[in-house]
Amino acid sequence: MKLAIDTGLLLFVFVSYANAKPFPQTLELITASHKASFHDLSQACETLTPVHSHHQPQTSPSPYTITLSKTLVEPSDKIEIRITGKSGIQFKGFMVQARSGDKIINGRFERTNNIGLIDCFDGKENTATNAVHPDRIDKDEVKLIWFAPTNLKDDFNFVVTVVKDFSTFWIGQKSDTIKVKSTE
Repeated sequence: MKLAIDTGLLLFVFVSYANAKPFPQTLELITASHKASFHDLSQACETLTPVHSHHQPQTSPSPYTITLSKTLVEPSDKIEIRITGKSGIQFKGFMVQARSGDKIINGRFERTNNIGLIDCFDGKENTATNAVHPDRIDKDEVKLIWFAPTNLKDDFNFVVTVVKDFSTFWIGQKSDTIKVKSTE
C-alpha cells in the first residue's frame, strides 16, 4: 500500500512539474500595458524586485560585483557589464537596467542566446534578464553589452538585481557612475 501511495505521489509531482508553466518566453507579453509576471514583469521593470512569494530581498551587502569596461562614454558608445560572484559564489538569475536616478535610460542591450531582453515602459530592449529564458542554471559570471542612446546626456549607473536562489536575492545594487562625455 505504501509503495502505491509513494508511486502515486511521485506521478502527481512529475505530472505537476511537467505541466508547470515557465516564465514568459515571448517578449510581446512584456509591455507596460500587458502585465505579465516575473512574476509581474511590469512591477519588476519599476522596482527590479522579483516576486518570489513571501520572500524579501537580502539586506546584507551583495556578494556580487559589477565590473564595467568603461566609466566615461559618449552617446552611441557601448559598454560591457560583467556580474560575478565574490569568492566564486554562483547565482541563478539577474536583471539589469541603466538608470539616471529613478529614470530608466533607454539604451539597449545586445541580444544573445542566454540573455532575455525586456521592453520596460517606453523603451526597447532596455532591460536585460534571464527571467524570460529557461536558463536557471548556476552561473559564475554574466557578460552583457549595452549600447548608449544617441541622445544620452545624464550621468548614470547600471542597477542590478541578482538572484542566488528562489528565496535569496539582492536588489538595487549600483555600478560605478558612468560619466557622459559632452559632444558639444
